[in-house]
Amino acid sequence: QLVDTTGTVLPDSLAGRLKAYLYLDSKFSNIVTASSDGRFQISFYKNSAASLVFIASPKNSSNIELTEPKVGDNISDYALSVNTVSGFDDFYYGRFDYTPNSSDSIWQPVTDMGNMRAHVHVLVRELNTVFGSSGTYSVKLSGLRSSLTFAGKTDGDSITATPAVAFLENGDLISDKVSTWPTKTGESVT
Repeated sequence: QLVDTTGTVLPDSLAGRLKAYLYLDSKFSNIVTASSDGRFQISFYKNSAASLVFIASPKNSSNIELTEPKVGDNISDYALSVNTVSGFDDFYYGRFDYTPNSSDSIWQPVTDMGNMRAHVHVLVRELNTVFGSSGTYSVKLSGLRSSLTFAGKTDGDSITATPAVAFLENGDLISDKVSTWPTKTGESVT
């Protein structure tokens, strides 16, 4: 049974699209399939650092491209790329890390799955009151990124979004929703 970081049970459709990627010493080793009871069993040398990365999406999305790793690829290589920020499906990421020198040889960790998709709306209050409604207004967002790595870090090319905008009855301007990855560490959306 999959749950998110709040403990909410995720839909069965997501479980069917769950993939697990084993990295040993930060290098891709193999895809791990679940056993009949839904558990992922991994085996590796105790002196190796191991990361089991889980990726799941509830349905096939034409807006997200998954790059399957090849043996030896680094965990910091791209996993997922978006080709648009107009909207993409929920995307869940989880990771279990094992570091050498653990005294346990068998354990059953639970890995939380977090939805990595973020949404941005822009609301400009009292635009109509201050500048009037006769102009042509637009919103341009920059600083969004195109990729997420298997390490769970936002990366890739900078993407600019220009969502559609409309005036609300009170004169505020609001943009359509933009779906994106979280911001890259040290960066912001402008």
